[in-house]
Formats: sequence, structure tokens, C-alpha cells
Amino acid sequence: MEGNGCAGYLTVMLDRIFQLPQNNTNIRREMLAGLTTFLTMAYIIFVQPAVGS
Repeated sequence: MEGNGCAGYLTVMLDRIFQLPQNNTNIRREMLAGLTTFLTMAYIIFVQPAVGS
């Protein structure tokens, strides 16, 4: 029994859908970029009212 079966299938599926290797990126990098964007937007939304007052 393989412990990486589902994760391997998910990686192949995401690579195929988003063409990650052709764009010289990987799932880890894209997830980190999404997290960074989310945290940046959350910070801006949180700080914006303090700047306006």
C-alpha cells in the first residue's frame, strides 16, 4: 500500500490542469504565492480603517 497515492494523483492532475511545469513553477510555490496574497489582502483590510481615521 502506497502512502503517496492520492497526493501523487492530485499533483499530476494539478500539473495537467494548470500546466505548472511548462510555466516553470510547482504546487508548493503556487500555494505559497496564494497564501502570501491572502495574508497581504487580509492585512490591508485590517489596517485600512485605522489609516482612514
